[in-house]
Amino acid sequence: MADKLRYQDLPRTKVVLVGAPHAGKAAILHRLSRQHDAPQLRSLPVGGARLVVNDFLWPEPLADGRFLHVEVHTLYGAPDHRAIPRLLLQGADGIVFLADTEPERIGETPEQLRAFLADAAAVEVDWSRVVVALQYHRTETCPGFDVAGMNHFLQIPDGQLECFATTADPGDDGGAAIEWVVRQIAQKAKSLQAATG
Repeated sequence: MADKLRYQDLPRTKVVLVGAPHAGKAAILHRLSRQHDAPQLRSLPVGGARLVVNDFLWPEPLADGRFLHVEVHTLYGAPDHRAIPRLLLQGADGIVFLADTEPERIGETPEQLRAFLADAAAVEVDWSRVVVALQYHRTETCPGFDVAGMNHFLQIPDGQLECFATTADPGDDGGAAIEWVVRQIAQKAKSLQAATG
């Protein structure tokens, strides 16, 4: 009940963290939770996987003085139906695609990216409205990792996406991509409030 009251009457935004199972999503959400003094993660089973939500308040106030209630949604495990990740994307204001760069999994990334884009197309994600970032994670496992080279491998044109390279090191800012996405959303909300008075 206390958690509900904490976010009552606040503007809300939904950010979705997508990527393969075991890509490091759990560690990233737990790190965000600690950084933002957030309550315990919410979790429930859904179609062979678990939907996990991390709630926190963005520390910078909007134009009206209120704080933005951020909900970061992700799936742990492999859902047993494509409808589940598609439902996850509905209503998202921001999306972070998490690519695991561990050598034994990096070859799977193009197919994971294609599946994500197919899911986004199925629910008609409006790319002109949604803030998107690409996060290459566990780069310490891939000696000589290069963002530009990986973008080329995934056929992503230079400058099309904001990209982040992070490691599993507890001292690294694994939540940087999510925080960048939220910052863009908050800035847009703040500008809109200021414009409409």
